[in-house]
Amino acid sequence: APTDATSGLPETDPPATDPPATEPPATQPPETEPPTPAVKTRRVILLSGQSNAVGHSLERFLPDKAGKISDQRYQEMKKGYSNIKMIYSNNPFQSVAEGLRQPDSVSEFIPVTFGYGVKPASGTTFGPEVGLAEALNKTFPGEEFYIIKCATGGSNLRNQWNPANSGQAKNLYDEMLSFTDAALKKLTADGSRAEIVAFLWMQGEGDSGYIPGSEYIKIFDALIGGFEKKFDSYLPAKGMAVVQAGISSQWSGYTRMNDAKKEWAEKEDRRYYVDTLDLSRNLDIHDSGQADLSHYDAAAEIVLGNRFAECVIERLNKK
Repeated sequence: APTDATSGLPETDPPATDPPATEPPATQPPETEPPTPAVKTRRVILLSGQSNAVGHSLERFLPDKAGKISDQRYQEMKKGYSNIKMIYSNNPFQSVAEGLRQPDSVSEFIPVTFGYGVKPASGTTFGPEVGLAEALNKTFPGEEFYIIKCATGGSNLRNQWNPANSGQAKNLYDEMLSFTDAALKKLTADGSRAEIVAFLWMQGEGDSGYIPGSEYIKIFDALIGGFEKKFDSYLPAKGMAVVQAGISSQWSGYTRMNDAKKEWAEKEDRRYYVDTLDLSRNLDIHDSGQADLSHYDAAAEIVLGNRFAECVIERLNKK
């Protein structure tokens, strides 16, 4: 075999070497934006007006003797609705010396149950919010709603709630806007969106004997118009439901007041009228031995809340 002249070793071919291994070119995944977390929408209902909105009905008369509210329904309401919460301001400008109409409010949303009406010497009162929550929970079980209640007993629309008097001391329209604004900020502080789906109005007793129905409606339209302008960014695209409840025959001028409300409701599909003439006011005999004829009794107040809810539900279900 041929030898290498310098080493004397047999001449060999250099060892074959494999080409250096190469990694396939790295491929970069296409750039994608991180998924945007869904924004939670909190549905809001305004409840406002005078004493039958505040609530003078006594829990102790439930279940009622007429059998409208069963014990099973009553126990559910008493347990409360954790998915339907309320924040409220009752009688904000009244004084403690004025008895039942003393100011009372909460600063956070709390589950709806009994106890958020006027503060009597004894007993627990409630407003339409209990029947409202019952019906909403039945139709939308587990879904969340937030009620903002601003109401004052004995109040009138022509002066105290009148937007034309905005800026004057103790104007309830200004107070409602301020309280609602603060409540909405609480609901949206975590990035959630609030949507005002309905405005419920239980009032008119303080005006029926003083002004024509046409004038009442004109002022009410100004109140709603101002409210919607203030909270335009919170309104659904199809508009919020606006619900007016009628007043009882206890009040002079009730027929013309209720007729004006009915006529108003017929002009737009988002407007609703709730009849109350069949709601009882004399089935709860109080410790004085008298019925409170100015206010709905316990069972009737539940029914009033149910009827409000029917209007809200109809509006929510409209495409």
